[in-house]
Amino acid sequence: SNINTLNGLVADAGNFFPSDSLNRLLSQDPAPPGIQDSFRLYVIQHPYEPYAVSGYVSMFSEKERLSWCDSILHEMLNAAPGYMPGIMAAISIARMQRRYDSALNYCQQLLSINKELPYAIASEARISMARGELSEGIELAKKACALDATDGFSEATLALGYHLNHQSAERDQLIKRTSSDSSISSYMEFVKQVMDGKEKFN
Repeated sequence: SNINTLNGLVADAGNFFPSDSLNRLLSQDPAPPGIQDSFRLYVIQHPYEPYAVSGYVSMFSEKERLSWCDSILHEMLNAAPGYMPGIMAAISIARMQRRYDSALNYCQQLLSINKELPYAIASEARISMARGELSEGIELAKKACALDATDGFSEATLALGYHLNHQSAERDQLIKRTSSDSSISSYMEFVKQVMDGKEKFN
């Protein structure tokens, strides 16, 4: 019924916000020196609180912790299989571990929820790029951008593809065109760090 559907949506909405106890931890200003350890302990103690898990992974996914992040995301997605931020985090972790088939499976999960989700298509593009399939990656990134020209992740993915494919003119033009949009330019910072050799894309 409509009432049951509404109740389900209201219950699920809680997954997209921190619990009161987590909010108290994260809202401390200034953040205490041990905030990362405190956040990690919270996640370990609350492995089925989706916001806590995906939030931790997004903030603290150091490469030496990728396996730990992957395992806790796996547990969380078993408990909340349709939680989109968790699936998004799992895509990045799997790609950075070079588990490309797993990353693509997560993309398909997102596309089964929304077949025109730019993030999922742009993520597929980044997986292709990580595999060295640059032309395919660029085409997928263009597809994602065509769906939503204001999606910063998609625009940055296209710029990244141009950079990796040595299309510097197209890359620079895209970065310049989007520089006035703060929601896009923030995503471009990663691309600029890759360009400067401060970050490595994989």
